[in-house]
Amino acid sequence: MSIKKVLFGLLVTALMTLSHQSYAQTKPSKIKEYLSLTGTVNMVCLFVETDEGDWEEEEIEAYYKEYLRAQDWIVNQGEDYAQEVDFNNEAFYIDNKKLIYIDAIRLGDRPKTTLAKVFEELNYANFEDFTASNNFDFEEEKLKIVLMVKQNARSHAWNYWSVEEVDLAIVYCKSTYGMRTDQYVMAHEILHQFGAWDLYKGESQTSESAAKAAEAFPHSVMASTFSNKHLLVVDELTASRIGWKETEASYAYYNPKNHREQARKDQLELMKKYKGKESTEIKFNLGKKKKKEN
Repeated sequence: MSIKKVLFGLLVTALMTLSHQSYAQTKPSKIKEYLSLTGTVNMVCLFVETDEGDWEEEEIEAYYKEYLRAQDWIVNQGEDYAQEVDFNNEAFYIDNKKLIYIDAIRLGDRPKTTLAKVFEELNYANFEDFTASNNFDFEEEKLKIVLMVKQNARSHAWNYWSVEEVDLAIVYCKSTYGMRTDQYVMAHEILHQFGAWDLYKGESQTSESAAKAAEAFPHSVMASTFSNKHLLVVDELTASRIGWKETEASYAYYNPKNHREQARKDQLELMKKYKGKESTEIKFNLGKKKKKEN
């Protein structure tokens, strides 16, 4: 083999290595920067009616104030980690706090399916039309959508890893077991939008891992939002997930991927005990409602 060919081969290898390193160094950091709960975060809060009840104007105002309290609580928690957070609720002022109807949402629906219905109700063709109409640069700015749903169910959220276009949180605003949906529940779901893990027993944690989380992070808002509310904090594990501090090797134990299979088996066993007592499907059937005329 000639020296020229050898040199050419080394050059190609070097370029490929450089290219790989460049991707590894810039692409993940861009995603991490987008996911981190730092800087300015643009928020859109919409109110969804269901067949279980209509939103009253005073209710919307009350829940929206609670939602703003959740943001303030997160901002104050960030200060404990020397992090600055600014929630911008004005970027989408035309749509923010708008009341919409959706014909059906089911537990297990893809978030993109739900978002498509949301944009349709807001009279946008799609996500691109939504951002363009608001002169919003999604690639450079953070955007979160929160749906306040007049329904009694378990609130949940997705983040950038599962929704490529936008992060979505669904907050149910009828109390579960008599407990009001408050700022801590809302803060819990907003933190999910930045990658926070659930730390309570359920789909993400087993009895054992949840017990260890409770011992290690006794006042975590990701472990419980129902008791000792005045003591609730963004714990150190969650702070590492949302970009407020460096992670530690011990935190990997609580990754839901490590427990999900066993947690689901535990839940199936529990469901067998209550089989036939309640449905596992949640459906909003709003067919009887008529859309407002434009």
